[in-house]
Amino acid sequence: MIIKVGKRGRVVEGNMEDLYVLVEDDEKNTGGYLILYCRDFDFKSGERYDGWVEKCGLEGYFKAAKLKVEWLE
Repeated sequence: MIIKVGKRGRVVEGNMEDLYVLVEDDEKNTGGYLILYCRDFDFKSGERYDGWVEKCGLEGYFKAAKLKVEWLE
């Protein structure tokens, strides 16, 4: 499984299907990753969701949510 940190992608399968996703490294503040979701590619419009996971748990998070992502950048 390929997970790109700092790159946008579109969830093509899984719990957040049809949303854009952005994984940000937040090690300095929380020691983990922020996982951001939005209906808008630029992450500027209304409906947004987020999640957090420990540094070692990123792949497990994607597997548990059954996320398949088409990375766009």
